[in-house]
Amino acid sequence: MADISEKVLHELETKQLAPHSRLRFLLKRALLWSVYTLSILLGGLATSATIYFMSDREWGLLPRLRMTFLDTVLTVLPFFWLALLAALFVAAYFDFKHTDRGYRIRPVYIIASNLLLSVLLGFTFHFGGIGQTLDNYLDLRMPSFPSSLAQKRAIWSRPDVGLLSGEIIQVQMGPKLLLLDWNGDTWTIINDNAFWPPMIGNATGTPIKIIGRMLDEDSFYAEEIRPWEAPVHRRPRLNPMMRPMPSPPPMP
Repeated sequence: MADISEKVLHELETKQLAPHSRLRFLLKRALLWSVYTLSILLGGLATSATIYFMSDREWGLLPRLRMTFLDTVLTVLPFFWLALLAALFVAAYFDFKHTDRGYRIRPVYIIASNLLLSVLLGFTFHFGGIGQTLDNYLDLRMPSFPSSLAQKRAIWSRPDVGLLSGEIIQVQMGPKLLLLDWNGDTWTIINDNAFWPPMIGNATGTPIKIIGRMLDEDSFYAEEIRPWEAPVHRRPRLNPMMRPMPSPPPMP
């Protein structure tokens, strides 16, 4: 026993090691658990945004777009959120492994618990409208960000395949209406036989989506008019923070 004590003392003196205070260990533990908790919370936000992105896709329209398989994958999958979720997942795993008892737990249990926590938080945030709010905010503040709204505008800005969207700027006799699309172009919409649910309304500034066919470079025949925001995603307490529309041209 004496020999072991002498060896330990010799090792301490040789390497000039000194014991750390209890406060340092407590701070390290608090930091590790804080980082782990933050990773899980951010993972929940990323999961929520991913769920919103996927639920906002109108899958029945994909055949109409006539896209290649690669273009379809790029359109329907939120690669940014999936990559961020994977990075946060890895960060949470390695951080937990460095906690005081984390090394004792089998990796499969850590991975399963991280995944479960992120998914539960993600669905909770999604039903609270947080995923939608986050997507709208990033779309408004970062024009180049691949948000769900940006993808949606791109899909519904294909008059060549019968998809058009924008804001109503004038309702005319005929019946006709003028539409300002997301690119700032004005369209005359013929909607005499269009299916137009009363819930949508026709007030100036109302954003709508139209399925129909292109007549010429600025005229479109409407077969169906839909609300821009699906009912399941419209929340009275959340204003849709879309980018400002271009100013319409003066009326003749």
